[in-house]
Amino acid sequence: MKQIVKRVLVGVTVGAFWAVALRYMPSEGLFAVLLACSTLCQWEFYKLAERGGFTTCRPIGLALGALWLVTLFSVLPGANGARLEALLLAGGGILLLVQILFDTRAQRPMESAAITLLGLFYVPFLMGFYIRLAQWNVLGPLTLSRGGIFLAFYASLVVKFTDVGAYAAGMTFGRHKMFPRISPAKSWEGLAGGLVLSVIFSMGAVLVARSWPDVVPVTPLTHMRLSVAAALGLLLGVVGVLGDLVESMFKRSVKAKDSSSVIPGLGGLLDVFDSLLFAPVVLYLLLPLL
Repeated sequence: MKQIVKRVLVGVTVGAFWAVALRYMPSEGLFAVLLACSTLCQWEFYKLAERGGFTTCRPIGLALGALWLVTLFSVLPGANGARLEALLLAGGGILLLVQILFDTRAQRPMESAAITLLGLFYVPFLMGFYIRLAQWNVLGPLTLSRGGIFLAFYASLVVKFTDVGAYAAGMTFGRHKMFPRISPAKSWEGLAGGLVLSVIFSMGAVLVARSWPDVVPVTPLTHMRLSVAAALGLLLGVVGVLGDLVESMFKRSVKAKDSSSVIPGLGGLLDVFDSLLFAPVVLYLLLPLL
């Protein structure tokens, strides 16, 4: 019960922080928070790999990850932005390989390159879609729209409510193991409870957007049908669970319980963000259809 209460309190605290940030924090402040979270999560991923005996090029990986997010924030989507992003990916990859080529300490160069590039994709590349969501309908670079921030806020909270619901239902009713090979504690009953809560929250968010258009920024959620909101909440909930399982797979492969111990009782920051990494990609791809 204490763990359930702790997770609920963490979820409420995170939600309250983002609610205040949505209303008051400037674009630069929000970007700085995302950049700091991404860098720490990527660092935890590399340390996790190193604990398992893998070799990484951590400094260059972290630098490329930060540069990727800065580039997304500085350049709007479009032809010029796409060319710059492609150049950054190609140039960064070549730089990494050349660095490994001349590093006499790199005893397993293929492993170093693969793990470093995986960390770059797994954290900053995927988290960059939160920036893309937050740039919804912006007119210039280095800025985020309030509507876009609300979309990013919505995606993250749907997933986190799924986490809380799954944990509470699993602890209370869990009997049948869902994926014992990867995460022995997760149950089908927990999954059902989490998805029910994700659907409820998604529908609730749409009702709030409809009811308070003067308070909540106008977005595609404002005019969304409740049936669509339920389906979207269900999809984001499933995607969040998959994200959680992927990190569990990584941790299990190196025999680690948590990515770090920076958050007492909950593990590392990557343990909090793991379920959030896939959701913005899905919402960003679906946004033109909503």
